[in-house]
Amino acid sequence: MRRRLLRTFVSVALFAVIVLGIPLGLIGRMFVRQDAGRRADREADTVGFAVQRYLDAGERIPDSAVASFVGRGRYILVTGPRGDTVTFGNRIDSDALRASISLGDGSTVTLMVPDEDVDSRQMLVVIFVAGLSLASVALAAALGALLARRLSRPLDSLATVSHRLGDRDFTVRADQTGLAEVDAVANALNSCAQRIGAMVMSEREFSANASHQLRTPLTALRLRLEEINEVGDEQVRVESSAAMKQADRLEATISDLLLLAREGTLHQVELIDLVDVVRLHEADWRRVCAAAGRRLVISAPKHCRAAASGGGAVQVIQTLIENAVQHGGGTVRLAVVAGGGAAIVQVSDNGPGIAAGDESAIFDRHVSSNPGHGVGLALARTLAAADGGHLDLVRRSPPTFQLLYRASLPDVSAPRSLQGEPG
Repeated sequence: MRRRLLRTFVSVALFAVIVLGIPLGLIGRMFVRQDAGRRADREADTVGFAVQRYLDAGERIPDSAVASFVGRGRYILVTGPRGDTVTFGNRIDSDALRASISLGDGSTVTLMVPDEDVDSRQMLVVIFVAGLSLASVALAAALGALLARRLSRPLDSLATVSHRLGDRDFTVRADQTGLAEVDAVANALNSCAQRIGAMVMSEREFSANASHQLRTPLTALRLRLEEINEVGDEQVRVESSAAMKQADRLEATISDLLLLAREGTLHQVELIDLVDVVRLHEADWRRVCAAAGRRLVISAPKHCRAAASGGGAVQVIQTLIENAVQHGGGTVRLAVVAGGGAAIVQVSDNGPGIAAGDESAIFDRHVSSNPGHGVGLALARTLAAADGGHLDLVRRSPPTFQLLYRASLPDVSAPRSLQGEPG
C-alpha cells in the first residue's frame, strides 16, 4: 500500500510538471527572447544617439563611439543616407537577434546581438523551471511517503492483530488511530476477538469438564475389569483384557479430541506405516463388523509409508468402518494403496450409496442420511486435516471414501512401526 500511495503522489506530481512545467518553460524562453529584443532596441537607440552628431557633421564615426557595445559582442551596421555602410565589431550570423532604427537624416543603425547571449538566458530559465519541477516532485514524494506511512501503519497494525487472532491469541486488541474508518474496523475486530475468545474459553471449559466426567467412570470401569481379570477363568481374562484395551483406546480418543480442541492438532506428525496401523487394529474392526453380521475384507501391500499421527489415522479409519457398518450394506472393504507420493486408504461397502448432491454435505456436522448424530464424518475429516491429510468421497455408489496422506517427510528415511504400541 505504501508503494502504491507513493507512486500515486509521484505520478500526480509528474503529470502536473508535464502539464504546467513544459508550457512554463516555453513561455519563459519566449519572454526572454522578447526581453532581449527590447534591450536590443534600447541599445540601438543609444548607438544612434552616439553616432548622430558624427553623421550630421559628415565626419567619420570613430571606433570609440561604439566601443562599449562592440566590447559586449555586438555587431553594428550604420548605413548613411546615400547608402554607404560602416560596420563595427565581428560579423554575426543572420539568425542573430537584430534591432534597427532610422535617424533623422535618413541614416539607419542596425544592431545585432549574438544568439549565445539569448540562449544562455533561456537556458537559465529552463534550468530554473526544471529545478522547480524536480523540487515539486521530490516534495510530492516526501509528502506521499509521510501520508503512506500515516495510512499504512494502522493497517499494518490491523493485519498483525488479525494474524495473532488467527493464531488463537484472543487477548490481542487493535489500538485507536484517530482515523475514523480504520478505527471502525479496529472496533469490529476487537469485538470479534472478545466474542471468539469467550466462545473458545467456554468450549475449552466444556471439553475439560466433559473429559474429566468421562475419565472418572472409565477409570472405575478399568479397575473393575482388572478385578474381573484377576478372579476370572481363562475365557473371562481374555474378554476382560480385550475390554480393557477398548477402555484404553477410548481414553486415548478422549485425550486426542481434547488436544485437538485446545491446540488444533493431534500428536506430532511423523512417518508411520499404514499397514502396521491396519494390522494392529484388524481384529477389533472385524469384531465390529461381525457384530453387525457383516464381513470385513482387507487388502494391503507389505508396507505403506504415510506422514500422519498414528492415533489420528486409527480414529479416521475406525470412523469410516463404523460409518459403513451403520449406514452401508454388504461386505466392508478396506484397501491400502501406496504410490505417486501418497498413501491412500479406501473404505467401501455395497450399500445404497450417497444421494446426488450430498457429496459435500455428508461432511457437514448434523448431516446424516440415516438416523444418527451426524458428526462422525465431519470429525473424521477434521482429524485427517489436523495431520495434513484429506478425507473425501470418491464414488457415490457403491460408496467409497478415500483417506489420503503424504508419503514422505523431510529428513525422515524410514517408517516407524506401530507393532509395539498398545491397542
